[in-house]
Amino acid sequence: MSLGSHLFTFPAFSNPGFPTPLPVKKLWYAVALTCVSLALAGILISTDGNLFVSGAFIGLLVIATTTLYRADWGFYIFVFMVLLFDMYEVPGFRSFTYDVNYFTNLNGIPYLPKFEQGVVTPMELQFVLIFFVWVLVAALRKNVHLTQVPLKFLAGLFFLAVVGSIANGLAHGGDFIVALWGTRAFFYMGIMFLFVPQIIKTKEQLVTLIWFCIAGISFKAFQGAIRYASLGFSFGYWPNIYETLTNHDDPVYFITLFILLISLSLFGGNPRQKRALQLLLVPLILGYVAAQRRATYASFMAAMIGVVVLLPSREKRIILRVLVVFSVVFGAYLTVFWNSYSRVGYVAQQFKSTVTEEQGVRGVKDVQSKMYRKIEDYNLSITFRSSPILGIGFGKAFDRVLKMWGSGFALGDFIAHNQILWLFVAMGAVGAFFFWLFFNAYVFKATCVFVHLSDPYLKAVCVVCIVSVINQFVVSNVDMQLTWYRNMVYLGLLMGIVPVLEQLDKKGPPMKLKIP
Repeated sequence: MSLGSHLFTFPAFSNPGFPTPLPVKKLWYAVALTCVSLALAGILISTDGNLFVSGAFIGLLVIATTTLYRADWGFYIFVFMVLLFDMYEVPGFRSFTYDVNYFTNLNGIPYLPKFEQGVVTPMELQFVLIFFVWVLVAALRKNVHLTQVPLKFLAGLFFLAVVGSIANGLAHGGDFIVALWGTRAFFYMGIMFLFVPQIIKTKEQLVTLIWFCIAGISFKAFQGAIRYASLGFSFGYWPNIYETLTNHDDPVYFITLFILLISLSLFGGNPRQKRALQLLLVPLILGYVAAQRRATYASFMAAMIGVVVLLPSREKRIILRVLVVFSVVFGAYLTVFWNSYSRVGYVAQQFKSTVTEEQGVRGVKDVQSKMYRKIEDYNLSITFRSSPILGIGFGKAFDRVLKMWGSGFALGDFIAHNQILWLFVAMGAVGAFFFWLFFNAYVFKATCVFVHLSDPYLKAVCVVCIVSVINQFVVSNVDMQLTWYRNMVYLGLLMGIVPVLEQLDKKGPPMKLKIP
């Protein structure tokens, strides 16, 4: 019997009493299931029944199979996992989202065998798999169209400046591992910026990608909200108060969903996502409050200013009326709860400790945190004077003219909280110029794309892609969020969506503005 009939023929199968020949696909499924079962049994025996490792093995198989079947679905899962898992443990809470160690080098993951050569993370391996499958499919098809990515030249200059600053730091006694820690996230962002337009080709793919972003970010919001509720909608009591109930970078992602909901409400385009975000709004707000990140209050306000500036006249009038009402209500709330440390007054205390020198929800810790950052900024400013043109390079400690205390971060001598100022110190005026040139050009280009888009859903998404840069950079003025992998992968994702929007909006006029 031929293979065309989808049957295997074995001599034994021709004899009476033997079962009917199996279809090829079913036989392969049976063989694969047998192999997986044997491997799983071996893992259970070798790890003394460790279900966590067994679950990780099954998850790995599902991810690999899905990616091999469709690279775009493998990419959606990758984005979801980046948003789902924690890079750092939330003090006082153990969770599988941290215990998976998705962002940890393989040689540092406790549930894996020790081998010193494992200096890559599961996140990096997963992305390499996606890229390999995409290249393989492109090679087999031989007619894959590469989407042109704008600003390649300016991006190249910026990353060349990063590489030059690494070399500069190493040439003057810097540590390569520390330099890698300080710059790794930038390269993740650049890879995402270039790769997203190559894998997201249709509007359906874009919508699916946004759904996965909503799912991953909302899970983190529920995680924070549940912890908040378990403490009676408080953060504990001094001196055992919890400094945060989520990751420090989670509220940055919550803000992008707030902006997406606002944009969908103004432009329309996808009522299902709008409805989902409306239903998720309460847990998103609770998760945002539970994060206790004062910097994100400032970044949210800056992002909203960016939204207002972007909007056409009609939408601008609508949102300004809403913002006026919100400002009046919020102003009344601040007036009533300015000196209240009750549960209802938490947000007021967070706001007060942001704009004044007084303590907030965390008591004296808020004052100490501010003082630490001011001393750190002073030390950075003094260090900048020693090499203002090219910087001191990555991998080198900045000067400590004034004594600093209490950071608890292993690389606190090398990577500062004010990451914008820290970049000036590490890369000098030359590197900082290329940094701002690239990102300012991106915002300018993305704004031009937004103006010419005609599809309402694409316009709503484009707003998020633009203000995400504002959101990220305001937070990065006071927190270490340009060196965290999750932040920069997500930022690169949103930046990479912009050329996709331009390609998808067929009704819009072609862009005439030429930016290298």
